[in-house]
Amino acid sequence: MGLTRIQLFLECLGIKNYFCGIGESSISDKEIKITAYPFKPSLAYPSIQLKPEQIAAITVGFSSCGLYVQDDILFVSEEKKELLKDFAKRNQISLVPHNFN
Repeated sequence: MGLTRIQLFLECLGIKNYFCGIGESSISDKEIKITAYPFKPSLAYPSIQLKPEQIAAITVGFSSCGLYVQDDILFVSEEKKELLKDFAKRNQISLVPHNFN
């Protein structure tokens, strides 16, 4: 079995322990909270609470989802895809295709 795309991406970044997870996230009507985020120096490390106006765009891919915040992409579990789509629609945040560049 080969590496997933996210594993290849993390390997390219030099992150050796890519099985550390991407933290925990909870999504409410007007806020996304991320805790135990393992990627330092991300602005989400070790935790962050985001209001809709802080999120420039959201990507919902096939293996992970992401929040575009300032100059950072914050990873969110693919399990939250439908909740993220609803959050984006409710708060008028653009859904954008995942960019591997």
